[in-house]
Amino acid sequence: MSITVQNIYDTICFDLLEDGGLVLGIVTLQQFYDLLNLTILDFCKRSGLFQRIYTQDVIQSQGVYSIPDDLMEIRSVWLAGRWLPPATQRQLNDAIRNWRTITDIPRFYYTDGIGLSSLGLAPAPNYTGASIVGGYQYDSFSASCNPGPVTLNPAQHRDLTVVATRKPTTQVSALTDPIPLIPDDFASQALPFGVLERIFSGDNELKDEQASLFCGAQFTEAINVGVAISGEPEAVE
Repeated sequence: MSITVQNIYDTICFDLLEDGGLVLGIVTLQQFYDLLNLTILDFCKRSGLFQRIYTQDVIQSQGVYSIPDDLMEIRSVWLAGRWLPPATQRQLNDAIRNWRTITDIPRFYYTDGIGLSSLGLAPAPNYTGASIVGGYQYDSFSASCNPGPVTLNPAQHRDLTVVATRKPTTQVSALTDPIPLIPDDFASQALPFGVLERIFSGDNELKDEQASLFCGAQFTEAINVGVAISGEPEAVE
């Protein structure tokens, strides 16, 4: 049976010495839901366990492209199947003369200064890639294009692919809700510590710096296991 919010709630109540439920009012049920949602989001973002591929059309002279809301942190960017290194706009000013106005084969991507859920290509592409069915596709480097073969490899369709951390599309709001995305073993072990860290560091009667540090260390340890499994280049400190 999958882990539900009730399982996390029972653990939190036990650790807060409220076995009958959160009835003292120090932490309310709604606050618990809010803290749990924040913890789930934090785990998904920092562990790197849950990633998704998003491939979209490349348009000539279009330098900025939108990223769907269900993707959080960009892990890598690929153009025509080739990896693009990241850069800041300040670095681009030094690396490519007049990169804002010229078009060419993009050499870098950047995310600063263009708002959330967007990335820029520098310089802007000097070509239009093969037309992807629907304009974009999830979970594939080799998008289905139209007209043409059912599937073209990235070097053929020459479009833009982003690999990014996946964001939960739902939030928990009831004790019977399943925990989104996170496997049961991680959910049962990591999430209670993440919620308790936030409770013990809050401005309330349960504030306890040492308890918060302990719970935070346990939560981070679980994240580091996720980092190791996902093959992320750097562990969380």
